[in-house]
Amino acid sequence: MNDWRERFSEYFCVQLADTPELIREAMALRYQIYCKECEYENPRVFRDGLEKDKFDQGSVQALLRHRATREVAGTVRLIRPNQEVENGLLPVELNCQIDSDFRKKLSHVHRERIAEISRFAVSKQFRRRLYESHNVHGVAEMTGVLSFREERRSLMPLMTLGLLRAIFIMSYEQNVTYWVAVMEPQLLRLLKGLGVVLTQVGPVANYHGDRIPCAGAVSDVLAGLRKSRPDIWGFVNMGDIKFPEPSRQCGMDINSWLVAGA
Repeated sequence: MNDWRERFSEYFCVQLADTPELIREAMALRYQIYCKECEYENPRVFRDGLEKDKFDQGSVQALLRHRATREVAGTVRLIRPNQEVENGLLPVELNCQIDSDFRKKLSHVHRERIAEISRFAVSKQFRRRLYESHNVHGVAEMTGVLSFREERRSLMPLMTLGLLRAIFIMSYEQNVTYWVAVMEPQLLRLLKGLGVVLTQVGPVANYHGDRIPCAGAVSDVLAGLRKSRPDIWGFVNMGDIKFPEPSRQCGMDINSWLVAGA
């Protein structure tokens, strides 16, 4: 079987949602996932079929696109603190009980360097269509080596890794040095298995089901990833899209940023 990085490049690509059209595609997929598939949000609120909230103001988003069909398979966003929205507080701060020690630690991090990982999701509808299809875009023609069930299992982690790559790229572009998130326990375990370790910073919250508030300094997460999963490290340090030019504020190239703290 081909190297998994080659398989990713064969089936998927990551796109930063940096145009109105791409942002609409991200919001349309969010509507599909959060309003129709998971029913977390009321679809009648979004009559245009685009799921959005106040935290989209100033946030950045990315898409995971299936090459053969050009469908958007997944999406993720980074929420940036914005004084015009909830006085600059992030959803994790508003919806979860945060440990006092972590709040104190977070108070020493410049707010403009913090981002919340949000709307990390892959469409169930896309997965069904992909796996049930038997035409030129279907599983039956993806490989002559793997069985249908094996192919299905092998593609699932690639989607997660694609969204993970998007998070790293957006973080570099936005000069983010600290991540916070509110994640399902299953997703947190999955990321840990991939070498991306975030620390729980409060008790489990009832927020669309059980959710865990978690956080991590980007430099610490990247150092741990480089040590435990150098293959995934290499994946986030290269790929289908070009890393953005280093900003004047950051003052270092992408390789220097990625090895910070290593």
